[in-house]
Amino acid sequence: MKNFTDIELSNVAKLMCLTFLDFKENTFEFSINFPDEVKNIYGGVQGGMISSAIDEATFISILMDTKNIERVSSTNHHVLFHKPVQLGKNFIKVKFIKTGKRVINVEGNLYGKDGLLAATLIHSTSIIRNKED
Repeated sequence: MKNFTDIELSNVAKLMCLTFLDFKENTFEFSINFPDEVKNIYGGVQGGMISSAIDEATFISILMDTKNIERVSSTNHHVLFHKPVQLGKNFIKVKFIKTGKRVINVEGNLYGKDGLLAATLIHSTSIIRNKED
């Protein structure tokens, strides 16, 4: 796994205080702190913001885990919402489903404050590797 400091460049990571916590058992772990600015009319987190947060965590995981990538372009997202997400601190776990020469598939799961699964994002990306590969 690469040392990755560019998470600080991400506006989404800044807005939602996305923080890399750990890498263990082939899983990247993050904390996310949803601010009041992402609140929906029911007082929870707006669905697009949930998707955006998990998307950012999966993207950062790809950059941290994969060598010699020049560009990453999302080709598909599927989001499943299992239960409402509350504002404040939540957690995201990312695991790789398949890594090919040109496509990477990852799964990001968001867990609420109670530790229960709240949302799942299946993220497919097209990758362009550096010319040395």
